[in-house]
Amino acid sequence: MPYAADIRHDIHSATKAVTGTLTAVALKDGLLDSTDHRLLDFFGDRSLAEVDDRKNAITLQNILDMTSGINWTEPLTARPDSAIAMERSPDWIKFILDRSIVTAPGEVFNYNSGNPHLMSAILTKLTGMSASDYAKAKLFGPLGITTWDWPHDPQGVSIGGYGLAMLPRDMAKIGYLYLRNGEWEGKPLLPPSWIYQVSHATVNMNQEFLDIIFSLHPSSILHQINLSARRLAWPPRPTMIRSCTTMPSGPAMSMMALVICTSACDGAGSPEGWLCSKPPCKLSL
Repeated sequence: MPYAADIRHDIHSATKAVTGTLTAVALKDGLLDSTDHRLLDFFGDRSLAEVDDRKNAITLQNILDMTSGINWTEPLTARPDSAIAMERSPDWIKFILDRSIVTAPGEVFNYNSGNPHLMSAILTKLTGMSASDYAKAKLFGPLGITTWDWPHDPQGVSIGGYGLAMLPRDMAKIGYLYLRNGEWEGKPLLPPSWIYQVSHATVNMNQEFLDIIFSLHPSSILHQINLSARRLAWPPRPTMIRSCTTMPSGPAMSMMALVICTSACDGAGSPEGWLCSKPPCKLSL
């Protein structure tokens, strides 16, 4: 598989970060006033199975945090049984919502690509358009992102947890947006409260693998741009975004990772704003 800068790359589960970012855009637009809303409030038109007090208690924050408590098997180093079963079902949203609850919402992190897919469906309910179209209007468009591919489920809901394909440079623009506190060319795209929240993540993921893949150094401060499993490694004085399109080994071999670094590819002291897709290439905004 080629990893050229002008080829769209499947960013796999980093799609979750984009879905989370669109949630922030909806908050800024006033379409969503809080992530404390109950999840099932958005699906009152559905007849659901396994509804109990714990399922009724799930909030949007829980699905963003991967702490919904939904019964889900998707290990990072083995067969993702639940995600596969979801893809084989005729109605992905029903498949997710009908699952039982095994832990109280907010208590335990469990990696689950169904959570962000629910968030994508909610974005469609709030905006009247798919997450892909909403991104075009409110995120990709303002960032100058013009080419991407975002597949959808049988009902037309953009897949919230994986599948988005973007250019490396465009992936880096999203990281730069967070680096600049949600502003792009002087215009606020994300609410400051969201930037503060994701830079003070409190959920214990209990997954050393992610720390290995996404951290730069043990002293780095780790943040999550979607309060989920895709992390940004954010050192104390970030000055550059690097978009990595491959890794040497492991399950995330073809995943596009995004890290914020303290120096440019060829050494320290480079100005803020350089985007790098492959050392020592430097791209100026």
